[in-house]
Amino acid sequence: KGDYIIGNSSNADFTTINSALYALTNADCITGDICFKIESGTYTQNIDLTNYANYLGNYSLTITSLVNHRDSVILNDTAGVLITLNNTNNFSVNNLTLNVATNGTHAINITGNVNNIKIRNCKIFANPNATTETYCAIFKSYNTGFANNIDISNNTIDGGFNSILMVGGNTSV
Repeated sequence: KGDYIIGNSSNADFTTINSALYALTNADCITGDICFKIESGTYTQNIDLTNYANYLGNYSLTITSLVNHRDSVILNDTAGVLITLNNTNNFSVNNLTLNVATNGTHAINITGNVNNIKIRNCKIFANPNATTETYCAIFKSYNTGFANNIDISNNTIDGGFNSILMVGGNTSV
């Protein structure tokens, strides 16, 4: 539990988000909420939070800017999806710039059940020349599980065929 700094300074606990996530998945037990505070700069990586509900239990994971300013941290994808949510609960992303305008398809892609997701105070850039829903900022396709208690607020979204495209849950009776 607690706050962890991600960056390249001597104050940083981890150099990448993925190295911090790896440590989280290999922890003996999680005993409280976790916050990853990212130092100012540009970071390029894809972040897969599949099955983090199993690791966190009822606790939360927040990824945010250390200085609480969305222009201070830019997250770029290597290709495809920047952040994947699947069986992910109690997750927040705040005060960041999420950029998939050049290489990516979605800044955030919901591919399975999610609960209590917060996307707040971010700048999100998707492909400005998109001609299909393959390219949008926040995406959830049909038959990909249920999305419950999703808060998308105070964000600036630019580009993408759709800024936000979220289709309902399963159609079986």
